[in-house]
Amino acid sequence: QTAGNTAGEAAVKNKEIARQDAEKSLADAVQAIADVRALLDSPQGKKLMRAKEARQAIEQIKTELDATEASLENIRMAQSQEKFKPAARMAKEAASKARSLGSEVQAAVDKMTGGK
Repeated sequence: QTAGNTAGEAAVKNKEIARQDAEKSLADAVQAIADVRALLDSPQGKKLMRAKEARQAIEQIKTELDATEASLENIRMAQSQEKFKPAARMAKEAASKARSLGSEVQAAVDKMTGGK
């Protein structure tokens, strides 16, 4: 009986750790997306939208960012179903994608401002 209790306690503890990881990962993804949106809404980001050579690339980035943001709903659904490990994995992928998109925007801003 003690071994069963210990195993049950370990399962509860592991589930709680997985839940916390999923929540933190989701928060990181939300923040990464917000950071990219802030960069796109900044004066430099708006300037990129007016730059003929960058406009198409920025539109593509916005489309990918919208898709990444839409994926957050799937992550929240997985969390509500207590599928914490898949939720954490998906959230980490979303955060990574958003950071990658942010790097692309920042590189375009740097290229535009460095070219003056």
